[in-house]
Amino acid sequence: MLTIMVSHPSSAVSNQRTDMEESIINLADYLPEGEKVLSEWEEGKRVGEETAINKRIVALGQSDYVTVRLPEQIRYVSPAFLEGFLSEAIREYGRSGLLRRVKFTEATQYDISDNLEEAIDRTLTEQNALWSASALS
Repeated sequence: MLTIMVSHPSSAVSNQRTDMEESIINLADYLPEGEKVLSEWEEGKRVGEETAINKRIVALGQSDYVTVRLPEQIRYVSPAFLEGFLSEAIREYGRSGLLRRVKFTEATQYDISDNLEEAIDRTLTEQNALWSASALS
């Protein structure tokens, strides 16, 4: 189960509980039972759209961020899944902006950092390649 929560540190406790309940996205709902891998771009895009993750990131306040919790059973999250899942936010905020708005916790047997960096690089390179191609036209 991969859980995403929006943190609202400045909210009152009663409001925080409501905000947190409304902001939790449980990717176990999108992962077939027994699976340990999130791998396909299309899957990431679908899950991103169904959970409105990019809209949630855009709606954050300056000091707020999304926490992505990786469960112990996850063994791999591919850069392609992360591209599909976070592409709009990567394009909107770039590397540093995304990393300020999204925090990943680590599972004991899996570190997402290299694949997240690759997803960000690929998305930004694609964006630059598309811009360069349109500028030459």
